[in-house]
Amino acid sequence: MRINHTLTYFILLVFGFICICNAQIPESVIQEIDKRITTETNPSIAVGFYSEGESHFYVNGYKNIATKEKATTETLYEIGSITKTFTSLLLAQMREQNLLDINDPISRYLPDSLILNDDKDTAITFRHLATHTSGLLRLPFGYNPDDWNNPYKGYHREQLFRYLSKMKPSEVGSSFAYSNLGFGLLGETLAMIADEPYTDLIHREILKPLSLDNTYFVIPESEARHRAIAYKEGVPTSQWDFDVMAPAGALRSDIGDLLKYGVSYLQEHPLASAQQLVRQTHFNSEQGMEHGLAWFKEKNQIFHGGGTGGFRTYLVIDFNTQQVVAIATNTADNDAADLANYILDPNMKPSDLTELAEVAIGESDLEIYTGTYTNDQFGMNFQITSRDGTLFVKLNTQNALPTTYVGDHTFKNESVKARIVFSVTDGEATELTLFQGGRQLNCIKQ
Repeated sequence: MRINHTLTYFILLVFGFICICNAQIPESVIQEIDKRITTETNPSIAVGFYSEGESHFYVNGYKNIATKEKATTETLYEIGSITKTFTSLLLAQMREQNLLDINDPISRYLPDSLILNDDKDTAITFRHLATHTSGLLRLPFGYNPDDWNNPYKGYHREQLFRYLSKMKPSEVGSSFAYSNLGFGLLGETLAMIADEPYTDLIHREILKPLSLDNTYFVIPESEARHRAIAYKEGVPTSQWDFDVMAPAGALRSDIGDLLKYGVSYLQEHPLASAQQLVRQTHFNSEQGMEHGLAWFKEKNQIFHGGGTGGFRTYLVIDFNTQQVVAIATNTADNDAADLANYILDPNMKPSDLTELAEVAIGESDLEIYTGTYTNDQFGMNFQITSRDGTLFVKLNTQNALPTTYVGDHTFKNESVKARIVFSVTDGEATELTLFQGGRQLNCIKQ
C-alpha cells in the first residue's frame, strides 16, 4: 500500500487488441496506454472516465501474460489503499447512525489495556486515525512478517492489541504521518462497536447500498477467472492476504466498480451525507496539504492511490467538473496515475522521459547527491547512494532503483517515469524534488 497521487509509487509486438474504447477518453491517453503495453511497461492498464453523466472505458493488455488472457472491464485488481476510503466511509456512516462521534477517543471502545494517549495525555480519536494524525507508526515497530511478498497475512487482532498495549503514540494530532497500522486499528474498532466482522460491515453498509457487486475482500470461486495475475519486476508475485489489517488495503475490484464508487460521490443516495463528511477538510498539514477522512484533497479534487505487491490503482474525483477517473494496472513497478491526472487536466502531461538524453558524469561527482532526504508530511525517506558510477534511489522499504544522469543535477528512472532534481548549494545537495505523475514532491536532506 502506498501513499498518494503525488508520489504514487517510486516507486515484442503490439498485442493487437483493445477491449473497449470511447472517444471521450483522449486519443493521446489511448496511444500512451498502447505504448506502455507494447513496450511491456505494464501487463495491462484499465481506465474508466466519467464525464457529462456518462462512463467510458478503455482496457489493453493481459491479465495473465503466460496464458495470453486479455484484460477486460471485468478483470479484478487489488485496489490496495483505496480500501482506506471505504473504511473512512464506514466510520462516517456509523456516525450518521449515532453509533459514535468522530472526536470520541477510540480507547472508549477498546479493552482497558489499550489507553492510546501520548506523553501529553492527548487521546487518539477516530478523526486522528482517519487523517493519519494519530501518532502511530506506519507499521508496528519491529514488524517482520514471514513473507514480505504477502506481508499482512497472519497478523491478527491479538497481535495488534498486544503491540498497542506496550507503546505510546507520538504527539497525537500534531502532524500527518501515513499509517496502515492506524487504519487497521480503525476498522477493528468499528467492528468491535458493531459486534460484527469488519468485512461484513463494509459489505452491508457500503458495497450493497452502492451496488458494488464486483468488489470483494476475497474473490469468490465463481469470479476467479477474472482475477489478474500480480507482477513485480516482470514476473508473477504473490497476491496479498489480510486479517486485522484488511481496513488498510484488502479490497479487490474491477474498473467498472472502481469508477462507480468514485461517481457515487457526485450523486444522491443513502450514503451521501456520510460522503459529505469524509470529503470535508479535517486536517491541514504544515506543508499546506488538506486531508479529508482517508482522502487527500487538492482544490476541488479528492484522490487516493493504491498499491500492493503486484498492483497499482488510482481514483480521483473532481467536484468542479463533475468528472471521475479510475485507473488500474497489474504491476508493482509502473503505475499509471499520470494518465488519470492528464485526463482531468491536459496541462499535466503524461511522463515521457525518453527525450532526456543521458549525460556522462564521473563516479566521484555523484557523492554530492548521496544521503538521506525526507518529507515528513508523507512519511517519505529517500536513501540516495552511488555504486559503480550509478546513483541509486531507495524509498522507504522499496528496492533501490538505478537512475540515469541527464544534466543540470537531474536524474531519471524510466521504469517508474520519475525525474529527480537536486538543489545544490556550495557544492553540496540540500534537497531533492521528485517529479512523477504530473506532480512534484520536495524532500530535505538530513
